[in-house]
Amino acid sequence: MNDIIDKLKEVQLDINGYKDTFALRGVDDLQQLLDDQLNILVMMKASPYIKPVQKKAHDCENRLVMM
Repeated sequence: MNDIIDKLKEVQLDINGYKDTFALRGVDDLQQLLDDQLNILVMMKASPYIKPVQKKAHDCENRLVMM
């Protein structure tokens, strides 16, 4: 689970000014990374060995889904 969090901490966002606001570029790569990490987490949650960290896995899944 820490691998998922560490991998997402390494992401660098490409933000450019656009008119009076900002625009996020390269969202396809970011979306793919989030989807991959969510799939890994879902597979981990299916394991019978997830019990000790089940709450942390559920919280992490909720954050990934909200992104």
